[in-house]
Amino acid sequence: RCWAVRHLQPPQFPAASEVLPKIRKAKLARHLGTICVCDASDVVGAGGTGENTSFLKTLLQEGNDLVAYVPIRDAQAVKELWEQPTGSDIQMTVGGKLQPDYNEPVSLTGKLINKRLTDHFGKAVVVKVENTHVVITEFAPLAMHPRFYRDVGLNPWKADLVVVKSFFPFHIYFWKEKRRSFYVKTKGITDFDAILNLELKRPVHPISPVEDWRPTDRQRRGIQEENLPVKTVPLQKDSLGKNIFSLGIWLLGIWGVSALTKSKLNSHKTKVMQEEIKRKRNDQ
Repeated sequence: RCWAVRHLQPPQFPAASEVLPKIRKAKLARHLGTICVCDASDVVGAGGTGENTSFLKTLLQEGNDLVAYVPIRDAQAVKELWEQPTGSDIQMTVGGKLQPDYNEPVSLTGKLINKRLTDHFGKAVVVKVENTHVVITEFAPLAMHPRFYRDVGLNPWKADLVVVKSFFPFHIYFWKEKRRSFYVKTKGITDFDAILNLELKRPVHPISPVEDWRPTDRQRRGIQEENLPVKTVPLQKDSLGKNIFSLGIWLLGIWGVSALTKSKLNSHKTKVMQEEIKRKRNDQ
């Protein structure tokens, strides 16, 4: 089944400039909560460095009217800002240090509004550039929980959009605040098509045409025999009967344990109630 659908590719995510107009039109969603934007090219939970500057750059150029929370990793910038007092005017560049081929530095001109020592992301500072709040962290910012922003003094309910760095866990953690979500493709090592840039020793789909996976699999595992017959084991009637019988015994065992547990709980409740009644009578 998996090999039969190998030509079906994952969905293509839109660019940041395509998503911002949709967020701007979603007035009701922004009024009742916030909109989560997953930077699919820089998912920290999948190995991303967390210093993607592409979406931040687009926001600063095209989304100044939207209240946005954006995380970025830059230990050097944090070190420079940590000694400055809150409220200081800031003019500096961030990003482009860990993966300069992917992430170009972005200039920030704003105000330092907060500094916090976090439990998991090291030192963190918040720089406000008009309506964009940039959370600069010392370590990789795995932003997938509202607590990531609350810990630095930002309330997700007050944001039009919050950028997350996980593929799907944010759907669970932001269930109270999230009204809509978008996935955005910028450019990074967690892009689905990043494999196309790798140099591989053997033919791999979809980089190279592969009609049958078995020869490559045998070669990878060091099996020398070629054209090995594919063995299929027919399901015997006796085996089917045994499997059904085993399933029945298994379900019966689960039912028995459940009934026994329920009986013990009821017995315990009855005993507690009797003792409570006896205590009240003695008090009278």
